[in-house]
Amino acid sequence: MIKPITLYIPIAETVVEQPFKFCGTTIENISEAMINKMAEIVETFPADQQKKVSEFYEGIRKDFQGYAAVKVVMECEPNYAIDSSLEIAKRVTDLLGIYTGAILTSDQRCFSKIKGIENVEQLTTIYFVEGRQHINTKFMGRSPKLVSISTADLELYRKCGLDIISDIVIKPKPTDFEKAILSMAYLYSKAAFTSDPMSKVVYVLSALESTLLKNHSEPITQNLSDRLAIFIGQELEERKTIVKNIKAIYGIRSKYLHHGYTDDEQSDLSQFFTFAWVFFVMLVTNSKNFSTKIDFLNWIEDKKFS
Repeated sequence: MIKPITLYIPIAETVVEQPFKFCGTTIENISEAMINKMAEIVETFPADQQKKVSEFYEGIRKDFQGYAAVKVVMECEPNYAIDSSLEIAKRVTDLLGIYTGAILTSDQRCFSKIKGIENVEQLTTIYFVEGRQHINTKFMGRSPKLVSISTADLELYRKCGLDIISDIVIKPKPTDFEKAILSMAYLYSKAAFTSDPMSKVVYVLSALESTLLKNHSEPITQNLSDRLAIFIGQELEERKTIVKNIKAIYGIRSKYLHHGYTDDEQSDLSQFFTFAWVFFVMLVTNSKNFSTKIDFLNWIEDKKFS
């Protein structure tokens, strides 16, 4: 039953100005022409069923037309293709979420997940006043923000390593260092999909630790802060600022786990998310300069003592 098959997996709250290739797939909008073509099947139904089928496709049009989707082209058994394409689309949307900007802010989240699993929290209240019924629905926290990827945005993403990440994902035999970059990217991407500041901190620190530590037996805070500072810092004072910030973030995380989070630490958090973003971009754009993660960490150590 092997046959060519094309699948579209809609992405929630996302539109693109132009189609683009990413991780072996194409990101493109579901067009009016595509929905019209799908709706032609209405004419093949008996007259008494056409209205119901037509309403179904109008619902499809309302929910999906104009929004982006992950287009996957495969040659395989159709049932396998559905499950496999969903896994592919999940990885694609995770990595794409890194570039939407939410990863740089402590209280915003990206909703560019596969449509249906974006987890938009809503609260509905049904109440009666003087015999009249009312239904009120509101979003919990911030309402979903449409991600519109323009041609200019895409060009900026590419300068920040989008195409490099894409190439690594589809590379038959990535190097050990490229595997480490992907591992970091998938951990790091989780921070884009939460609006809880401390959850973001936990995800980002996990991503940094997975890349900047040789093993779990070495001192975490000192080694991570030093290596991060050496890699992304250009001048002595900048490196001191990075080290101070990372140590402050570990302190904030520890305090939060025991006492909660206060707004006074917002400045430290904002600075931390910026340092992490710079590290990610520099790591990706240096993917061809190292063969293994140990080579990368040894280079940082050599630079530290040079």
